[in-house]
Amino acid sequence: NKEFLGSGDFHYGVNDFAFHANYFRRNTANYLGGNGIDVENSSQFATGYQFGLSFIPSFGIGGLSYSFYNTKYGIPIETEPEFFNDENHVSPDPVDIEMNKKEFRFLLEGSGINSFLKSFSLKAGYQDYDHKEILKKTGDVETEFGLKTFSTDLSFTHSPLFENLKGVFGIYLLNQNYTIEGEEAFTPNADYFGIAGYFVEQIKLGRFNLQFGARVEKNIIKIPASVLSGENFPAEEKDYNALSASIGIVFNLTDDISLFSNIANAFRSPTIEELSSYAIHGATGTFDIGNRSLLNEKNIGFDFGFRLRKYHHLVELSGYYNRMNDYIFRAPTNLFYDPESTIPLNNNGNGYPVFRYRQTDAEIYGFELKAQYEFTHQISLTAIMDYVRGNQLSDSTPLPQMPSFRFSIEPRYADDDFWFGVNWKLVADQNNVTPFEDPTKGYGLVDLYVGTKILSGKSYHIVNLRAENLFNQEYRDHLSSIKNFALMPGRNVKLSYKFLF
Repeated sequence: NKEFLGSGDFHYGVNDFAFHANYFRRNTANYLGGNGIDVENSSQFATGYQFGLSFIPSFGIGGLSYSFYNTKYGIPIETEPEFFNDENHVSPDPVDIEMNKKEFRFLLEGSGINSFLKSFSLKAGYQDYDHKEILKKTGDVETEFGLKTFSTDLSFTHSPLFENLKGVFGIYLLNQNYTIEGEEAFTPNADYFGIAGYFVEQIKLGRFNLQFGARVEKNIIKIPASVLSGENFPAEEKDYNALSASIGIVFNLTDDISLFSNIANAFRSPTIEELSSYAIHGATGTFDIGNRSLLNEKNIGFDFGFRLRKYHHLVELSGYYNRMNDYIFRAPTNLFYDPESTIPLNNNGNGYPVFRYRQTDAEIYGFELKAQYEFTHQISLTAIMDYVRGNQLSDSTPLPQMPSFRFSIEPRYADDDFWFGVNWKLVADQNNVTPFEDPTKGYGLVDLYVGTKILSGKSYHIVNLRAENLFNQEYRDHLSSIKNFALMPGRNVKLSYKFLF
């Protein structure tokens, strides 16, 4: 796998002013899968830069930044026709994605307002995002959409109440304008407005740390009348109200051992894609169908855990359970969409796989474990594992896109000037799949890295060598949206050099 990446950062400060700038450029060729076969149309190009200026007096901070990001990458096309069950399957034409993002950010913070309000923070941003889906063979733009986003967050911290109760409260605003053009428009145009008020408080009582908060919000989505993939859709306005709250507690048994638990009630409004999609989604190679009847997704979640921190070792274990009403998910079907056919929707395997947005009551639960032991100041061993399971409550049918059980172990040697390590990752089979979702086989990956830091006067030279998927394992990531027709990258060797002065 061939890749070039170059980047540079510059920082400068004088008196109460600070300036920052960075630039990067990345170019990759098509990558090879673990079977040694070239994954066609998987090349990528990206470049970007950022400028920022800050004023930092003793009573606060003010800053403004601008960033630009451009990327063009291909959607990998089918490299293994035999992977599909139907021998008549026809692969879609290759598509390139070109994306541009411009963003302004503003920050203003101050302290010492009055006896009650200790400080304030104002964060505002404007983002202009443009996305094109381009037919590789002809260069024609199939679809182009733009998203203009303005957001602002104003928050205040207050002086402690009752001696040890402290917290923050604020208001958040979001306004988005979504426009889309092209015969293959993925969704209609839409305008989105959201407003929310929130607070978070924390109190310490002896060995107990208690944190609680709430958020109330209103979201409005305006969707004009539209024609998508030859179908007419009426204008609609969706209005969603939500109240979320949470409470968490940490109990310090000793200076080294603590127990923690959280319970939260959360709501999520549907997105424009979930509500109104009815077109080919070039970035995933699918035909997605939205659902305008979607309601707010409601979730009650509970987690609990144990944490042990000592000088030479660390253990963190946590489990969680989430009960969701009207859970929104993207479900595979046994249908395909062929834009060249007089009857586009079919079940003969021709065209793009069809996915529908659905809603059901569901549960998601699992656990995470991290353990680390330092044999000496230089030598350590870290192990991480996690498991998650999701089911529909009505009949215990698995939810789609659930990750497999994962385990990793990493021995590492590191001192001030040299480091070396091996990361071994094991991923189990995923056979708990929803109807029409393909299972994936488990796999093991070995990554190897080594690096050194060389001091030269007042400058540093840092060299890193990293080999990913060292043994060129052939595998598919169950969470990948293109796993049905493209393998994940095979062996990848990276050499990087950084100069600090």
